[in-house]
Amino acid sequence: MSKKDYCKYHQREPATWRCRKCQKLYGDCCIIKPPQGLTAPKCLMCTEPLSYLGSANKIPPFWTQINRFFLYPFNQDSVMFLVISSLAFAALELTGLLGIFSWLILISIIYKYSYSIIELTSHGDMTPPSITTLFSGTGFSLFFRQLIVFILTGVFLYYLAKISIILFFVGLILAIFAFPASVMTLAWEHSVTAAINPSRLWFIISGIGWPYCILCVFLVILSISNTVVDAFLATKIHPLLFQSVNTFVNGYFILVMFSLMGYTLFQSQEKLGYTADMEDDELISDEEYYIKQTLADAEIYLKEGNMDQALSIVRSKIDQFPNDLDIHKRFHELLTETNDEKRLVYHGIAYLKLLLQTNNSYQASQVYLNCQKGAPSFPIKEAIEDIKMRHQIAEALINSGKPKEGLVLMKNLHQLDPQYPGLAKAYLLAGKTYSDRLHMDKQALQLLNFVAKKFPNSIEAKQATEFIKVINSLQAS
Repeated sequence: MSKKDYCKYHQREPATWRCRKCQKLYGDCCIIKPPQGLTAPKCLMCTEPLSYLGSANKIPPFWTQINRFFLYPFNQDSVMFLVISSLAFAALELTGLLGIFSWLILISIIYKYSYSIIELTSHGDMTPPSITTLFSGTGFSLFFRQLIVFILTGVFLYYLAKISIILFFVGLILAIFAFPASVMTLAWEHSVTAAINPSRLWFIISGIGWPYCILCVFLVILSISNTVVDAFLATKIHPLLFQSVNTFVNGYFILVMFSLMGYTLFQSQEKLGYTADMEDDELISDEEYYIKQTLADAEIYLKEGNMDQALSIVRSKIDQFPNDLDIHKRFHELLTETNDEKRLVYHGIAYLKLLLQTNNSYQASQVYLNCQKGAPSFPIKEAIEDIKMRHQIAEALINSGKPKEGLVLMKNLHQLDPQYPGLAKAYLLAGKTYSDRLHMDKQALQLLNFVAKKFPNSIEAKQATEFIKVINSLQAS
């Protein structure tokens, strides 16, 4: 397997970008591929434009994906193609029309479809070509060009045999070894000259590296398997059906082999001088791109030891995307690593409001605790002036297993705003928490009695009265 390059900042992530100036490598974790129309990304350290490496470093080697190639022909379009080809051969043979001309036309159609597989898979598209490709574009001449390649190779071997039998066998071995590279070159360039050009073939072979040898082994195995299956079917199937079944089987193995060759090119794209994406690479909006890239940039700055720059770049995006939780989360995380207590608390309050608005109560409780721990000399409790917000955070703290912290935040809510509509609900929860969680029945009864007397006609008063009876009965027993 060829050597893989990895991201400088994430050693297990494949590299997808390279800075030509400082030679830093970045993965998708650090550099997000921008949507079409946006400027190409630049190196964060030296501001030079980055070169896209494609998905070459992310692609698993073909020998780990063998099942995928055997299943490749089982697609609606490819199965339809194989069935039509099989029926066409059988029909022509039964009607006596399967002459050399008809045979060549059918074979050229099959090879047009097969060579288009190499073109697609070499660019990461693992979906077989549509059946409509048979009726559009060029490519029907590829089979005849392949015949010319065979003829020229045969002539070359003939003259070698006249010179020396040793040279003939050496040339034959080299021709067999270079055959897959010739097929791939012909599929790419549609040129007989390129398909027999030794320098071009060596470029393909050396670009793929030693996996090319593994490819050749697999192609030989597939060819032998095709022959064995044909021989087996010849003894089991009626002669009238054999031609169509044989065509289907041969076509199946051809599609498998051509998809394997195309994927091998895709796997070696960087060495072969082109870039392609995997078919499952996600497409994102401009807004998603800016947010993800900002978060990635902040992480790079942090790993480079530049906290101020990390804070600055994330802070700038809060104004641009004030309701994005990911941006706020990252800014909060960065602030917890600083000594700026005031900034931590004030941003924490804004972040808490957003979390509560989006019903992220558990995360809100964690943010509150982070601010409380990170800013001991600037208590966040005193900075939260909104009584409803205090109530919501207190409830989130209690529900997340922090009853003491929640009760502290809920203390004396009636003094802050006696008309607060949620006061009965807040004190009912506080009373139950004192009793159930902290086993402090005295404090619980004080709050429950307050609810029962202050809000006599409310549902909370009824619940408080029932709970008071439960506490009293437990104390009496």
